[in-house]
Amino acid sequence: MKARESVLIPSLEKLVGVFGELAKKYKSLVMLGRTHGQPAVPTTFGKEMINVAIRLHGQKNKLIHFQFQGKLNGAVGNFHSIDRIVSDTFITTLGFLPHHFTTQVNPNDDVIEYLQIIERINNILHGFSQDMWRYISDEWVLQKPLGVGSSTMPQKINPIDFEHSEGATEIANGLIGVLVERLGESRLQRDLSDTPLFRFLGEIHAATIDALGRTTSGLGRIEPNKKVMQEMLEKNWAILAEPLQLLLKKSHKKDAYEKVKKLTQGKTFTRKSWEEMVYSIVGKHEPLTPSTYIGLSRELTEEGLRLIQK
Repeated sequence: MKARESVLIPSLEKLVGVFGELAKKYKSLVMLGRTHGQPAVPTTFGKEMINVAIRLHGQKNKLIHFQFQGKLNGAVGNFHSIDRIVSDTFITTLGFLPHHFTTQVNPNDDVIEYLQIIERINNILHGFSQDMWRYISDEWVLQKPLGVGSSTMPQKINPIDFEHSEGATEIANGLIGVLVERLGESRLQRDLSDTPLFRFLGEIHAATIDALGRTTSGLGRIEPNKKVMQEMLEKNWAILAEPLQLLLKKSHKKDAYEKVKKLTQGKTFTRKSWEEMVYSIVGKHEPLTPSTYIGLSRELTEEGLRLIQK
């Protein structure tokens, strides 16, 4: 409980705040979306940051409001030798929820639920670290120079913070997996096989806090590469196939989806060739570009920023 309140939650709050700052700053910075690793309709860098912030904020609130159970009901849980009211009062003063339906030990369902919150936090960090690694590798995101990147290649700036976070979350969640699988079992009214497992709670918290810190550090060193992001949008005019087929459907064109699919799938377009193709099947129309087809990205980012303040 002390680690949760004094270190884990503050570290999480700090990281959510950093994500919020990036979301606010880059809410209008349009970037190519990618699904299955392939070009998709656009998003904004700020919207991608607020997506992560919202998820972490939700898990942070679960941590803040989580209450562990406490038991003080005798050798096998039946109040043979202690008054129930006295027991409940004492447990409550310690900040626990009294649990009456136990054997000699608390069944550990609460510990499992708590660890699963941490597991979800680590899953979020793990996925984000991998995404940032890819953005940096593709030069969509730049890193500020810091220290030595390689013993033989002086020019390198490696994404070490995100790589470190990825590894730390894997260690933490590996341990959590063992505890979650095993802590819900106890032979008859009591056995001690869970004792060595509880000794790894410190390592789980340490690795998770380490991952939070390294992710925060990594975010402090990055900057979106606006030039590359714009270039990628300009190279992928075919992503406007979605609004094109919707426009045809709105005009009651038969087989609109199949028609656009035949014209666009596996093909590349320049702005000129795209506009010529669209004009040939639609005629005069309101111009749309990859940089302007962003749906409610900005509005959703602003909404998310308000939510993480609650």
